[in-house]
Amino acid sequence: MKAAGMTGLAIVCMVAAIYAGGRPLRSVSWRAPDIKLVIGVDSAYYESACAHATIREAITVNKHGEFMVAANYFQEGGPIQQPPVSEPAHFVGDVRHRTMSLTIYLDETGEMIGPIILTPGNSGPIIKCL
Repeated sequence: MKAAGMTGLAIVCMVAAIYAGGRPLRSVSWRAPDIKLVIGVDSAYYESACAHATIREAITVNKHGEFMVAANYFQEGGPIQQPPVSEPAHFVGDVRHRTMSLTIYLDETGEMIGPIILTPGNSGPIIKCL
């Protein structure tokens, strides 16, 4: 059992090293149809038709334009309206030329959302789920 724990720790350390360091993404809004990601200096906010998420750290990209940050993800909508429940998630992506590819990994369920292709801009409202 101890060897498996060490292997898991080694994998986490290797992944962290891949995404560590780099330069912060500048404060800007990124958009896709019914999706936006607003990046601030030390946080970010994601909104889609049926969910939102908060990121409580700066998003920095490595020399290859890649990033990975922890987030709190909230599923919304559905037939019975209830307050959204937070689920831990990781946002993994890369920025190349004026395009961001973003994939969201929900930690507890293992669900993957994306990849989502975003471009800088603020156009259009988000039509929310009912």
